[in-house]
Amino acid sequence: GMPSPRYFGNDFAPEVEQRKITINSNLELEIERGEFKQKETQLKSIVSSTNSLIIYENSRNQGTKTNSYYRGNYQLKVEVDKYEAVLSQIKQLGDVTSISQNTNDITGSYQNVQIELESEKSRLAKYQSLFDQSKDTNEKLMLTDRIFDQDRRIKYLEDSLTRKDKKVDYVTLNVN
Repeated sequence: GMPSPRYFGNDFAPEVEQRKITINSNLELEIERGEFKQKETQLKSIVSSTNSLIIYENSRNQGTKTNSYYRGNYQLKVEVDKYEAVLSQIKQLGDVTSISQNTNDITGSYQNVQIELESEKSRLAKYQSLFDQSKDTNEKLMLTDRIFDQDRRIKYLEDSLTRKDKKVDYVTLNVN
Protein backbone atom coordinates (compact mmCIF):
# COMPACT_ATOMS: atom_id res chain seq x y z
CA GLY A 1 0.00 0.00 0.00
CA MET A 2 0.95 3.65 0.12
CA PRO A 3 3.60 4.57 2.70
CA SER A 4 1.99 6.55 5.48
CA PRO A 5 3.17 10.17 5.50
CA ARG A 6 5.40 11.27 8.33
CA TYR A 7 4.57 14.57 9.99
CA PHE A 8 7.22 16.49 11.88
CA GLY A 9 6.24 18.64 14.82
CA ASN A 10 3.19 20.90 14.87
CA ASP A 11 4.10 22.89 11.78
CA PHE A 12 1.81 20.92 9.53
CA ALA A 13 0.06 22.29 6.46
CA PRO A 14 -2.61 19.75 5.49
CA GLU A 15 -2.37 20.56 1.79
CA VAL A 16 1.32 19.63 1.69
CA GLU A 17 2.01 15.90 2.03
CA GLN A 18 5.66 16.26 1.14
CA ARG A 19 7.29 18.30 3.92
CA LYS A 20 10.70 19.83 3.25
CA ILE A 21 12.79 19.21 6.34
CA THR A 22 16.49 19.86 6.86
CA ILE A 23 18.26 17.89 9.57
CA ASN A 24 21.63 18.58 11.19
CA SER A 25 23.00 16.13 13.73
CA ASN A 26 26.03 16.15 15.99
CA LEU A 27 27.40 13.01 17.61
CA GLU A 28 30.36 12.81 19.99
CA LEU A 29 31.90 9.44 20.82
CA GLU A 30 34.72 8.35 23.07
CA ILE A 31 36.61 5.23 22.15
CA GLU A 32 39.22 3.10 23.89
CA ARG A 33 42.84 4.16 23.55
CA GLY A 34 44.55 2.26 20.75
CA GLU A 35 41.33 1.57 18.84
CA PHE A 36 41.11 4.81 16.87
CA LYS A 37 42.32 3.53 13.49
CA GLN A 38 40.13 0.44 13.68
CA LYS A 39 37.04 2.47 14.59
CA GLU A 40 37.79 5.00 11.85
CA THR A 41 37.91 2.12 9.35
CA GLN A 42 34.55 0.84 10.66
CA LEU A 43 33.05 4.32 10.35
CA LYS A 44 34.18 4.51 6.73
CA SER A 45 32.72 1.12 5.92
CA ILE A 46 29.35 2.18 7.43
CA VAL A 47 29.53 5.26 5.20
CA SER A 48 30.31 3.34 2.01
CA SER A 49 27.85 0.50 2.64
CA THR A 50 24.98 2.99 3.02
CA ASN A 51 25.96 5.19 0.04
CA SER A 52 26.62 8.05 2.42
CA LEU A 53 29.34 10.62 1.75
CA ILE A 54 32.15 12.03 3.84
CA ILE A 55 32.35 15.68 2.83
CA TYR A 56 34.94 16.67 5.42
CA GLU A 57 37.33 14.69 7.55
CA ASN A 58 40.18 15.57 9.82
CA SER A 59 41.93 13.28 12.27
CA ARG A 60 44.98 14.24 14.27
CA ASN A 61 47.11 13.20 17.19
CA GLN A 62 46.83 15.53 20.19
CA GLY A 63 48.28 15.91 23.63
CA THR A 64 51.78 15.19 24.96
CA LYS A 65 53.94 12.24 23.99
CA THR A 66 53.15 10.28 27.16
CA ASN A 67 49.46 11.19 27.05
CA SER A 68 48.58 11.57 23.40
CA TYR A 69 45.24 10.71 21.86
CA TYR A 70 43.54 10.89 18.50
CA ARG A 71 40.71 13.21 17.68
CA GLY A 72 38.69 12.87 14.48
CA ASN A 73 36.02 15.06 12.92
CA TYR A 74 33.87 13.79 10.09
CA GLN A 75 31.04 15.53 8.34
CA LEU A 76 28.74 13.06 6.63
CA LYS A 77 25.82 13.41 4.25
CA VAL A 78 23.36 10.56 4.75
CA GLU A 79 20.25 9.82 2.70
CA VAL A 80 17.30 10.76 4.84
CA ASP A 81 15.69 7.31 4.80
CA LYS A 82 18.94 5.64 5.93
CA TYR A 83 19.70 8.18 8.64
CA GLU A 84 18.30 6.30 11.66
CA ALA A 85 20.14 3.11 10.68
CA VAL A 86 23.44 4.92 10.06
CA LEU A 87 23.14 6.77 13.36
CA SER A 88 22.54 3.62 15.37
CA GLN A 89 25.47 1.82 13.71
CA ILE A 90 27.86 4.70 14.39
CA LYS A 91 26.70 4.94 18.02
CA GLN A 92 27.91 1.37 18.53
CA LEU A 93 31.49 2.36 17.72
CA GLY A 94 32.05 3.91 21.16
CA ASP A 95 30.51 5.59 24.19
CA VAL A 96 28.20 8.41 23.18
CA THR A 97 29.17 11.51 25.18
CA SER A 98 26.77 13.86 23.44
CA ILE A 99 24.19 13.86 20.71
CA SER A 100 22.05 16.64 19.32
CA GLN A 101 19.82 17.13 16.35
CA ASN A 102 18.04 20.12 14.94
CA THR A 103 15.40 20.01 12.27
CA ASN A 104 14.15 22.92 10.22
CA ASP A 105 10.99 22.91 8.21
CA ILE A 106 11.64 24.81 4.98
CA THR A 107 8.33 23.85 3.35
CA GLY A 108 7.05 27.44 3.46
CA SER A 109 10.04 28.99 1.72
CA TYR A 110 10.07 26.11 -0.77
CA GLN A 111 6.44 26.78 -1.72
CA ASN A 112 7.13 30.52 -2.02
CA VAL A 113 9.87 29.87 -4.56
CA GLN A 114 7.57 27.55 -6.51
CA ILE A 115 4.86 30.23 -6.67
CA GLU A 116 7.39 32.88 -7.72
CA LEU A 117 8.75 30.55 -10.40
CA GLU A 118 5.27 30.07 -11.89
CA SER A 119 4.65 33.82 -12.13
CA GLU A 120 8.11 34.46 -13.66
CA LYS A 121 7.41 31.79 -16.28
CA SER A 122 4.09 33.38 -17.24
CA ARG A 123 5.79 36.79 -17.45
CA LEU A 124 8.35 35.24 -19.81
CA ALA A 125 5.55 33.84 -21.98
CA LYS A 126 3.97 37.32 -22.12
CA TYR A 127 7.26 38.94 -23.24
CA GLN A 128 7.68 36.17 -25.79
CA SER A 129 4.27 36.77 -27.36
CA LEU A 130 4.79 40.57 -27.38
CA PHE A 131 8.09 39.96 -29.14
CA ASP A 132 6.45 37.70 -31.73
CA GLN A 133 3.76 40.31 -32.47
CA SER A 134 6.02 43.36 -32.51
CA LYS A 135 7.12 45.02 -35.78
CA ASP A 136 9.17 47.75 -34.04
CA THR A 137 12.93 47.08 -33.93
CA ASN A 138 13.56 49.13 -30.77
CA GLU A 139 10.72 47.39 -28.99
CA LYS A 140 12.09 44.02 -30.14
CA LEU A 141 15.54 44.89 -28.74
CA MET A 142 14.07 45.96 -25.41
CA LEU A 143 12.01 42.76 -25.23
CA THR A 144 15.09 40.69 -26.08
CA ASP A 145 16.80 42.13 -22.98
CA ARG A 146 13.73 41.47 -20.85
CA ILE A 147 13.48 37.89 -22.13
CA PHE A 148 17.17 37.35 -21.37
CA ASP A 149 16.73 38.68 -17.81
CA GLN A 150 13.62 36.54 -17.31
CA ASP A 151 15.46 33.42 -18.47
CA ARG A 152 18.23 34.14 -15.97
CA ARG A 153 15.76 34.77 -13.17
CA ILE A 154 13.91 31.50 -13.89
CA LYS A 155 17.19 29.57 -13.99
CA TYR A 156 18.14 31.06 -10.63
CA LEU A 157 14.81 30.07 -9.05
CA GLU A 158 15.02 26.55 -10.49
CA ASP A 159 18.54 26.16 -9.07
CA SER A 160 17.28 27.41 -5.74
CA LEU A 161 14.58 24.71 -5.68
CA THR A 162 17.11 22.05 -6.65
CA ARG A 163 19.37 23.15 -3.80
CA LYS A 164 16.44 22.99 -1.39
CA ASP A 165 15.59 19.48 -2.66
CA LYS A 166 19.16 18.29 -2.12
CA LYS A 167 19.11 19.71 1.39
CA VAL A 168 16.16 17.52 2.23
CA ASP A 169 17.33 14.31 0.61
CA TYR A 170 20.44 14.26 2.80
CA VAL A 171 20.94 14.67 6.52
CA THR A 172 24.15 16.36 7.67
CA LEU A 173 25.75 14.27 10.42
CA ASN A 174 28.81 15.53 12.26
CA VAL A 175 30.75 12.82 14.05
CA ASN A 176 33.53 13.63 16.52
